[in-house]
Amino acid sequence: MSKAVAETTEKYNEHLSQWTRSRDAIKGQDRIHDKGEEYLPKPAGWTNGMYTKYKKAALFYNATGRTYSAFKGLIFRKEPDINGKNIEEFLEDCTLSGTSLEEYSEKVVCEELKTSRFGVLVDHPDQTGFELSQAEAEAMGNRSYLVSYEAENILEAKTGRVGNKTVLVRVRLKEMYEVSGDDEFETKEAEQIRVLDLSIPEGVEDEKEYSGPLVYRQRIFRKEKDEKTGWAEVEKLRTYPLMDGKYIEEIPFYMVGGYDYRTPHLIDLVNANLSHYVGYADHRHGVFTANRAQFYATGVKDEELPEEMVLGGQEFWNFPNPEAEVGVAEASGNGLIPSEKLLDKLEAFMANLGARMLMPEGNESDKTATEYVIKKQGENSSLADVSKLVSQCLTKAMKFAARWMGIAEDDIEIKLNTDFIPFQATPDDLLKMIQSVQSGGYLVDDLLWWARQNEIVDPSIPDEDRKAKLETDRPPEM
Repeated sequence: MSKAVAETTEKYNEHLSQWTRSRDAIKGQDRIHDKGEEYLPKPAGWTNGMYTKYKKAALFYNATGRTYSAFKGLIFRKEPDINGKNIEEFLEDCTLSGTSLEEYSEKVVCEELKTSRFGVLVDHPDQTGFELSQAEAEAMGNRSYLVSYEAENILEAKTGRVGNKTVLVRVRLKEMYEVSGDDEFETKEAEQIRVLDLSIPEGVEDEKEYSGPLVYRQRIFRKEKDEKTGWAEVEKLRTYPLMDGKYIEEIPFYMVGGYDYRTPHLIDLVNANLSHYVGYADHRHGVFTANRAQFYATGVKDEELPEEMVLGGQEFWNFPNPEAEVGVAEASGNGLIPSEKLLDKLEAFMANLGARMLMPEGNESDKTATEYVIKKQGENSSLADVSKLVSQCLTKAMKFAARWMGIAEDDIEIKLNTDFIPFQATPDDLLKMIQSVQSGGYLVDDLLWWARQNEIVDPSIPDEDRKAKLETDRPPEM
C-alpha cells in the first residue's frame, strides 16, 4: 500500500497554476468567463446578478491565443526535416493510433508553448516469449510507439547518480484506464499511476549482495476500494521490458528541455492578458455607469413624491416646497481617461512580449530599427528555442524506438523549422505585425505570407491544405 505514490511535489504545485492560466488564456473568452471570480473578482457588496452582467460585458482581448496560433504556424510553415531509414511505418504512425510523426510533433510544440513541460515515453508491446522478425513484428503491430504525457500528468521525474553519471531513475505518471460499468454497454474511467524506475532485476534472491546493473521496470498502482488505505500495486501488470531479449538499463522517457521545471514561454503574456481583462471590465463598467443619467430631486419629502414618476415632456410634476429642485447628474471630467491609457499600455506591452520571442537573444534585439535589421537571426530567438528543444527530444525518442525495433539509429533525426523571419525585417516591423495579429487585424496566414516573402514555398502543399493546417488552433487529439 502507498499513499505517497500519487502525491505531487512542491515544484509541481508551484507551476500548476501557471499551466492552468496559460491553457485558459489560450482557449479564450469562454473559458475565462467560465472561471468567474478566479480571473475577475466580484466587487464588494455586489449581488450575483450584478456580477453576472459585469462579467458578461467584459471582453477578453485574446492576445495570448492569437500569438500562440501565430507561433505554431510560423514553426510549421515549413514541414519538419525528418531523416530515418527503415522506419517509414513508424513515421506514418508513431502512436499505433494513426498519428504521423509530423502530426505528433505539432502536439509537442503546442504543449511546449503552453506549459514548457511535456514527456514522451517510448513503449513496446511485451516481448516475453516471442521471437519475431522485424517484418513479422510490424505486421502484428508489435513495434515501438510513443506515448504522450502533458505537464499535469507528470508527477515526478527524478534523476540520480548511477555509476559515474546522472540519469533518470524514477518517473511517476498519472493516467486513466477503462473499468466496467453497471452494464455491458457502459464504460467508466479511473485513475492509475504508472511508475517507471531502475530496479534490481526480477528473480534476484539476495538483493543486498547484487552488484550488477539496475534495469528498467514498469509498475501500475490503482486505488483500493477503501480509498483510506491508499494505492496498491497491480502486481500482475509489473513488467521488466526487454530489448533483443535483454533487460534495458535506462528509462526511455524524454522531456522537452530536460527534467527540471521551466517557466512557460508565454506566461508573461498570459499575465498581462489577464490584467487587461480585469482592466477592461472596470473600464466597461465605468463607461456604462457614466453614460446613464442619474435623476435627482432635492427639497422634496418622500410622502410628497407621486407613486410613479414618468419622465417626458408631457408630464407635469408639482411639489409643495417652492425651493424644491429636480435635475440630472451627468459624468464630466477625465475620469475614464486613465483606464483607457492603461488598456493601451497593456496592449502595447503584450505586442512587445510577442515580438521579442521572434527577435535574437541579447543586446542586439534592443537596437532601434535604424540601427539594426533582423535577417536570419530569428534562428537564435526564443521561438527558435522551442523548435530546437522539441527536435532534440523527439530525435532521442526516435533513436531509442529504432533501437528497440532492431534498426540502425545513426542517421535518424527530426529538425523543426527555425526560419521565421524574412530577409528584411526590423524590430518595429515585428512589433507592428504581432500587434495586428493579437488585435485580430491580421489573420495568422497574413503573418505567414509576410514572413515568407523572397522565399520558396514548398510546391507540393496545395494552398487550401496549407491554409487549413495553419488556421487550426490545435493538432488532432492523441
